[in-house]
Amino acid sequence: MAIAHFPLDEIAPVGTAQFVVAGELDIGHFGSGAIYVDVTLGDLDALQVKVEFSNDGVTWRGVTSMDVTPPNATLSAVNYRMEEDGNFRIELDLADEKMRVSVLGVGEANDDSSVDLHISLLPA
Repeated sequence: MAIAHFPLDEIAPVGTAQFVVAGELDIGHFGSGAIYVDVTLGDLDALQVKVEFSNDGVTWRGVTSMDVTPPNATLSAVNYRMEEDGNFRIELDLADEKMRVSVLGVGEANDDSSVDLHISLLPA
C-alpha cells in the first residue's frame, strides 16, 4: 500500500531539524513488513526517514539499535539516512498497534526533490 508521495520542496520545514509525518497506520494484525523508499534528492544533501511505533497513538517510540559492551547495553535512536538517489528497503518487525513514518530533507530541496513511500505488511 502506498502511504505517501510528495515533492519535498512543498513540505515545510525541509532543511530544518523537524520531521514531517508522511503517514500513520494501524498495524495491530501484522507481524512484519517493509517500507520501500524511492528517493530523488535533487539539491538535497540527504533524506532521513524515522519510523515510530505506538500502542495508544499518543506515546510514540522510535526504532533503536543496541550496542552491548558488558555490563552495559546502550540504546540509540535510529533514523534511516539516504545520501543518494535510489530505491531503498527498510525491514520491520511489528509488535505494536500503530506505526508512524516521518521524513526530513537535509539541505535545500528543489523541483526535482521527491520521495515515494510504500509499505508492505505481512500477517502475524
